[in-house]
Amino acid sequence: MLINKRLKSVLHIMDYAAPYRGNFISAIECLENHYQNIGNTVYLFPKKAENLLWVKNMIENGKRIYFIDTSFYSKKIKYSNLRTIDNIVKKENIVIIHTHFVEYNYSLFIYKKLYTQNIRVIASFHNHYSPSGRLYLLKNRVIKRTIDFFIGDSQSVSESLFKIGIPFKKIKTINNSINFTRLNESSEIVITNPGSNHAVLMFGYPWYRKGVDVVAKALYALNMEKKIPVTLALAQAGCVEATTDAIIKTLGLLPDWVVFLGPREDLASYYNAATIFISAGREEGLSYAPIEAAYCNCAVVCSDIPGNPLDIPGISIYSMEDYSSLKNIIESLLSISVQEKTHMKKLQRDYVIENYNINKWVEKIAECY
Repeated sequence: MLINKRLKSVLHIMDYAAPYRGNFISAIECLENHYQNIGNTVYLFPKKAENLLWVKNMIENGKRIYFIDTSFYSKKIKYSNLRTIDNIVKKENIVIIHTHFVEYNYSLFIYKKLYTQNIRVIASFHNHYSPSGRLYLLKNRVIKRTIDFFIGDSQSVSESLFKIGIPFKKIKTINNSINFTRLNESSEIVITNPGSNHAVLMFGYPWYRKGVDVVAKALYALNMEKKIPVTLALAQAGCVEATTDAIIKTLGLLPDWVVFLGPREDLASYYNAATIFISAGREEGLSYAPIEAAYCNCAVVCSDIPGNPLDIPGISIYSMEDYSSLKNIIESLLSISVQEKTHMKKLQRDYVIENYNINKWVEKIAECY
């Protein structure tokens, strides 16, 4: 394939191999459409993503996609990985490397120092950066010498970068945003267990970071003490055993009102089937899920961490570890009238469309380029 040398192509290096595209890939494709008059967009995934159906569909649709050995994202430095990057850079006329879900990366550091000084590296940080361990100083040195410009997915993520010595002039906060069109299609499904009319939906992996134990305790109190039947619907792609073990350790058993849901591309089906969505995280960069849920047809509850979009009007907020307060909020939301819910959902939907629109995100990222 011939490459127009006048085009200034961007290589997206992403440690991403989820079983579904999600909002992340949809956002990158929106960015690709915006950037196409300037240059090509090139995708680099870990090799384990090669057989994913959505990746194959991208290839069939003409996306410029490459794969690299998973060791590239680890501490290992392999000549073969350096050559892979160099071949892509030369073949595709790459002038910008944009990394995602990649923090310090020794291979990329070596590549930039030994192979080229002309490429600019931009890094999107989707979570707070807080390196630790005996290699703390080395990690910081590598990240500062590899990355030319930093993008924090929220203000608190940007502040975590500033705390390790990144100058503010090299950091830009660009809040996560949503391609809402992907939420306009859904199927009518049931996610409650028998005997329950209400489902509390949350994402369950990793269980501690997502706060599954706190939500399980709140719903245990509702189901067992208050005798209010509510299903806990946990959506996660794999690692069900770890979440199951955590619930058993927390409650002493796995209740029959806990339901596990597999990955699903049309997430709106889950949101619309739920009475309440809870983002109970102990740490988030800026969570997509509450924004998506606010667009859909369920009430939204968030823990009070900076990584949750607490600006959305009408959402319920509780102190992160306070399961008793969460229990009271859930009980209250189960009894709101149809009129109250309709008003609340319109308020939330209008707000997120205005403030978390993917087109604004695309324009801000393009400015960084």
